[in-house]
Amino acid sequence: MEDSSASTRGQVGHIAHPHYLADLLVGVACADGKLDIAEANTIAQLMRTAVKAKLDMHVIRDLVRESKERIAADGIDAVLVVAGRQLAAAGQLELALGMAIDVAEASYGINEQERQTLHLCALGGGIKPSEVDHLIARTRGETDSLSNH
Repeated sequence: MEDSSASTRGQVGHIAHPHYLADLLVGVACADGKLDIAEANTIAQLMRTAVKAKLDMHVIRDLVRESKERIAADGIDAVLVVAGRQLAAAGQLELALGMAIDVAEASYGINEQERQTLHLCALGGGIKPSEVDHLIARTRGETDSLSNH
């Protein structure tokens, strides 16, 4: 399962706003009502890579906890729209969505709640849901081709 996110991890650049990235990743992971261990591990790996710094696990846990608190306080829709807007303004929304797809794929594949969460964030940043579906298909294609080698 760890290889499922290898395609995006290799492409990750510096994310200017890690808390918005955390909001997206946690929002997708929690979309089905639970954050499982495979998703949590993928979030930790991606966050470490995304900020191009050695993040202590305590810092990652704080980012995840703060995201969960924002989602509980403000609602997932509001948090994801803001995350999408801010990541788009930084020119990082497509990259962040690719990372979120890796989180969703980490355990059992992308379910409908996770897909809707991805769409919501994308819309917040001005990306059409159909473009997210194309990104999902491309990510799956890259993952499939990696596993065949």
